[in-house]
Amino acid sequence: MAIRFLITLILFGNLVYAKDIVYKQDPSQSLSGNSPENSSYKTNADAISSSISNDFLIAKSKKFIGKTIKSENSTTRGAVDANLYKTISPSVVLILTKVASGSGSVISNDGLILTNYHVIENSKDVTVIFKPLKDTQKIQDSDIKKGRVIKVDQISDLALIKIDGMPQVKSPIKLGDDSDISVGIDVHAIGHPENQNWSYSKGIISQYRTNFKWTEYNQADVIQTQTPISQGSSGGPLLNDQATLIGVNSFFKKDGQGLNFAVSIGEVKKFIARSGDRYANQKVATKKSTIQNKCESKELYRGKSKDGLNDVISFDTYCTGKIDFEYVYPSDKSKAMYVHMDTNGDEYMDVMVFSPKRDGKFTVSLWDTDFDRTWDTMGIHDDGTIKPTSTKPYIP
Repeated sequence: MAIRFLITLILFGNLVYAKDIVYKQDPSQSLSGNSPENSSYKTNADAISSSISNDFLIAKSKKFIGKTIKSENSTTRGAVDANLYKTISPSVVLILTKVASGSGSVISNDGLILTNYHVIENSKDVTVIFKPLKDTQKIQDSDIKKGRVIKVDQISDLALIKIDGMPQVKSPIKLGDDSDISVGIDVHAIGHPENQNWSYSKGIISQYRTNFKWTEYNQADVIQTQTPISQGSSGGPLLNDQATLIGVNSFFKKDGQGLNFAVSIGEVKKFIARSGDRYANQKVATKKSTIQNKCESKELYRGKSKDGLNDVISFDTYCTGKIDFEYVYPSDKSKAMYVHMDTNGDEYMDVMVFSPKRDGKFTVSLWDTDFDRTWDTMGIHDDGTIKPTSTKPYIP
């Protein structure tokens, strides 16, 4: 059963993770019957809910297709900085999960990508978007790759993603060493702050802090910098003047100026060398995984909607005790039956899939892919299944 993803900015006191929040979904099976009495509802709710992942990633990533990327290097002070951006930015990727977005660094020729754990938390599959070859080019389908999470460390907040078929023109970013870290040296960051993709910023190292604890679960050697980062920068590289990766941009202090932090390269190398995953509480992580794997949908309600205008069957498909999936049949039989889904756990439905003839054959769907409670994407269902055959921007 799919895991319940909570869409919340992760705030610990006044420390903020530098990731952006986004979304979730995918359907693949059509429904049978046209009335609430049909006995296959629970089975279909399980099947649809468990599969509703990839299509939402696809719908989200398609928003970037055709988008022109320009160099965001307004703070560049010279030719060295401009050349560093030109050299490294093609190896900095945009990472999309079901509920968040962040940055990542290509660190090997065979498609290994380094990022933060909190960017991909609870995700097995992610979408990876590469920068077009030229700043004036638009993002194409070929720039979008599927990635899988192969290793995580919750404590040091690091993760590795593997993609297949890495673009040949992309070169891995060279990993540095702790000896490359000195207070006062210039450092550079490239990432996707506040959806401003492939942005460049520059600052200096303010301090190197060992065994720094920034949440109940996170502790590592970190680099404190004045290099500006924002939500969406998480997982991106912190670089020295030699274009060597010396840290992974991770979090910043919300009410402080110039208090930004990156997990150090020493922690990165220990993470890569360490076998297996590492969690703050391994017993809790194991128990959580076991509960999630055993989760089965539960019918929570069957009857009339509050306004009395619809027959509704409501399910908890993620074992949270809350409704996240509904079949809705308007009492006016001239109106379409539809499926409602809350895919991010905020108790607001962010997907509607319509069956005008109430026969389980779907024609159109609406998606709120950024969870702002406004429909932004329309799905077209040419084959009648609940899985959209294509998507396009929704214009009311």
